[in-house]
Amino acid sequence: MDPRDSTITAVTLGCFDLLHVGHVSFLAKCKEFLNSISRSNRLIVLLSSDTSIRSSKGNDRPIYPERDREYLLEHITTVDEVKIVTVENTFQEYMYEIAPSFFFKGSDTKLDCKHLAEEVQLCAKNGTHTVLISVNDTIHTSEIIQRIKSNGSN
Repeated sequence: MDPRDSTITAVTLGCFDLLHVGHVSFLAKCKEFLNSISRSNRLIVLLSSDTSIRSSKGNDRPIYPERDREYLLEHITTVDEVKIVTVENTFQEYMYEIAPSFFFKGSDTKLDCKHLAEEVQLCAKNGTHTVLISVNDTIHTSEIIQRIKSNGSN
């Protein structure tokens, strides 16, 4: 059997609030990576819940509720499945349940972030490889929100 015929599963984790070209480009690059090593693959997005986003980004976020963000992501052709990460269904539980080969993070991820260290440690313990995917780091949801608040002026 050709090794490219075995199914490879990968996950990424994020807010994906105010979905923009940077998000879509990142997801496309994740899928390209998977396609380069396997004909049969699955990209699963672990979507941060509204509660999680509020606790990390403030009460004015997310802009779109989790069910809307989930719906948008489900309709991106490179995404095979979306699961919402909650207190009941945690990142750790999903990682054990899914047992992915790869965990994708954007190259704009702050490497000193406490959560990243915990995620990478869990992945290593699980045998999941963490892969940084190159992203356009000039596009950020928080900056888009600021532009909108200032009536689009730069």
